[in-house]
Amino acid sequence: MEKLSLVLEQIVFLIVVSVMIERALTFLFDARPIRDFVTGKGRLRAVKPWIALLTSVAIVFHYEVDLLKTMFEAPGAGATLAGMALTSLMVAGASAGMITLFHDVFGWSKDSREASRRRREANTHSPSSQGPVMRQSGSAGQFGL
Repeated sequence: MEKLSLVLEQIVFLIVVSVMIERALTFLFDARPIRDFVTGKGRLRAVKPWIALLTSVAIVFHYEVDLLKTMFEAPGAGATLAGMALTSLMVAGASAGMITLFHDVFGWSKDSREASRRRREANTHSPSSQGPVMRQSGSAGQFGL
C-alpha cells in the first residue's frame, strides 16, 4: 500500500508540474515581443518543446523524482540517472498532452470560452428567450378563462 501511495504521489506531481510548465510557457510564448522574435518560419514550434524539456529536467533532477524507480524497485532506493531522464521526458511530453486534453477534449481553450460567450449572448437577444408568448383566441384566451 505504501508503494501505491508513492507512485500516486509522483504521478500527481508529474501532472501538476506538467500543467505548470505548459501554462508558464504559454504565457511566455504569448507575449508579443517573444512571439514576434520566435515565430519566423515555424521556429516557435521547434523551440517550445525543447524549453519544456529543459524545464522538466531542471525540476525533476532538483527534486530527484524517479517515477520508474518508485514503480519497480524497493522503497528507499536512490533515484537513477536513466529514471530521472525518462521522468523528465514524461513531464515534458505530458505538458503538451495536458493542454491538448484541456483544449480538445474538455473544450477549455480561449476560443471555446469565447464561442460559448457568443452563443449565450445570441440566446439572450433572440425572440425565443423573451419568455412564452400568450396568444388569445376569442375573448377567454387560450386558458379558457
